[in-house]
Amino acid sequence: MNKKQLIVISIILSYLFPVLAHAVTYDDILVHKASDSRPFLGDHYEYKNIKWISHKPYFEGATDEQMKEMEQEMLEAVDERGQIDVGSVDFDGNGENEYLKARWTGYGGPAKGLIIEVYQDKELKNQIGFVNPQRKGYHPNFKVEDVDKDGSLELITFAGVPDPNMSSMYGDVKPFEPRFADRFLNVSIYKFTNGTLELSRQYLTKDKYEPHYIPDEGVLSK
Repeated sequence: MNKKQLIVISIILSYLFPVLAHAVTYDDILVHKASDSRPFLGDHYEYKNIKWISHKPYFEGATDEQMKEMEQEMLEAVDERGQIDVGSVDFDGNGENEYLKARWTGYGGPAKGLIIEVYQDKELKNQIGFVNPQRKGYHPNFKVEDVDKDGSLELITFAGVPDPNMSSMYGDVKPFEPRFADRFLNVSIYKFTNGTLELSRQYLTKDKYEPHYIPDEGVLSK
């Protein structure tokens, strides 16, 4: 294999690697648009074990008329809207579904918050779980998976946390950490126990990962 062929292969791999690693670049997040036909980050991730019921663009405190105005504005600008995604999940494998409501909130361009509520009923009245990944770090995301292979599904959330050896301020003596830099992840695992969703395990990863990271099926970051 000659030098020219190696260069071509290297260029191809540089484009493929972010896809294979489930990476989302800053530009991907910038051009992302809220939708009524797919999960909020559905262009980049496949949320397994969730049967989606509805998707609705959302902006906290906005009326329906304001939402329509924003939709027109966002066609040409950064979409600052969030989204509400509702789906069913059989967490304990008993054949009866629970219902998950993921509320993505926009708070300044591509940066998004995430709050997850779990309900016993399809009408979303009897809440049995509440998870606030955005309180644990930046660019939160989640998956539903049987990570401990016990026959029941867990809710796993991921949120980036700052590197203590770096600074978010210019002029600091520490190296500067950009807003969309790879970060350590705060990983939280919630199990459905006695009819409620409860925190089972939480840890900080040893390595850094890109914003809105989700690992491959059955794999958790160490």
